[in-house]
Amino acid sequence: METLKPPYPSTGQADAILDILRRTSPKKVDSKFIAENKIATAANAASVVNFVKFLGIADSDSVVKEEIANKLRLVGDERERFIGGLIKDSYKEILEGVNLQLATRDDLTNFFIHNYRYGPSPAKRASILLLHLCEKYGIPVSEDLKKKNYVINPLIKKTERKSLKAKNGQSSIPQNNLNKQIKGDIPEEGLVVLSILGNGLDRELRATSADQLQEFYDGKFKSFIDAAKSLFPEKSVIEDSKDEEQLEEE
Repeated sequence: METLKPPYPSTGQADAILDILRRTSPKKVDSKFIAENKIATAANAASVVNFVKFLGIADSDSVVKEEIANKLRLVGDERERFIGGLIKDSYKEILEGVNLQLATRDDLTNFFIHNYRYGPSPAKRASILLLHLCEKYGIPVSEDLKKKNYVINPLIKKTERKSLKAKNGQSSIPQNNLNKQIKGDIPEEGLVVLSILGNGLDRELRATSADQLQEFYDGKFKSFIDAAKSLFPEKSVIEDSKDEEQLEEE
């Protein structure tokens, strides 16, 4: 019998698979299903599959349990309570081993390290996922555990950022000065910003944790690149597409 350990996909991936199971009725939730539905890349799909198995939604062969799947399609408070019950059952060992109403974040992370032989990084990610699920599905935790482990720092206001652009998408100030102004307003720690400015396009992704950055990589990054392509003349976009097709063939 397969021994299941607490999973550690990103919170966005966990939410996404539960949402898909609310809307659809797949027979299996395997890595192929996860990748095809753009929940995670094929390389990272296994962690989401493990999450589905850990909650008891699918068996060891990734076959979805029909009686569980039917209840995941409920709506409102009844669905929330049902998922909360799945979390309490699957995380029972942890919830009994760590009093989440009194524990600190280190207490929870250390429990994953000691009991499941996780390294610090997967232990932290598993902790983040569990706390997210508790918060979302009404399982009480301590005030310390409710605190985020990062600080959101302010960026340039949108109106100020627009003043840095000329009508044709070019910077209205020298590039060196622009770089200094942007870099000076982005904190060195706690925030990563991916931004495209030009030709009337203003797109931005903000990641305040490694977990959130992974979500962008697994989901929003493609649309981000598609937006960037629109900055170039149509001919260039076509040539880029051909290059991508050639790389895939190789």
